[in-house]
Amino acid sequence: MSYCRLLCLVPVGLLLGCSQQPTRIEAPSWDPDGFADEILTKLDANSDGSLAFAELAPAPGLVFGAKYIDTDGNKSLSREELMARFQLYVERRLGLTSKQMQLLYKGRPVPGAKLKLVPEFFLAELIEPAAGETFADGTVDPVTEGMELPGMRVGYYKVVVESSPRVKLPAKYASADTTTLGVEVAPFDSDPETYGTIKLNITD
Repeated sequence: MSYCRLLCLVPVGLLLGCSQQPTRIEAPSWDPDGFADEILTKLDANSDGSLAFAELAPAPGLVFGAKYIDTDGNKSLSREELMARFQLYVERRLGLTSKQMQLLYKGRPVPGAKLKLVPEFFLAELIEPAAGETFADGTVDPVTEGMELPGMRVGYYKVVVESSPRVKLPAKYASADTTTLGVEVAPFDSDPETYGTIKLNITD
């Protein structure tokens, strides 16, 4: 990789090319009201206007991030809490961010696994998937599909994992329809699980 190319790899919303001309990676058009309505319409099984944590299972990305949305600590997500979380996304106006993850199975790193991060249903038409392959220590730096620039979109994702050549993983993780692994790539660093290297723990 050339020195010029290395200089181009800047993991922030505003990226500078080697020509010194700024290239703005625009933030998606976040819609807090629309997201909250879509999430409740699909997941609120008992139609009580809020989501118990158990109702989040079809959206593992929300399962991962639920405790940060649940600001009153009652183990359910209200429409207002969902909207408030996405309003933070609006305020941050982040185009791309660099985020490292580490894939673990039974507490041990999984090398050589191909990951695909699939946007949750309410973001599917707004943000792009990301993908990457784990290194020997199980870490991976996902890159947004279709972009040459490094980094990925913030948001909620299902995590799909193809078995590593060295580690056989449960088959359910190989499909977006059956995976129970999810993640939030947050636009802020106030949540411990989303700051630094995110641990993705596969279970049987």
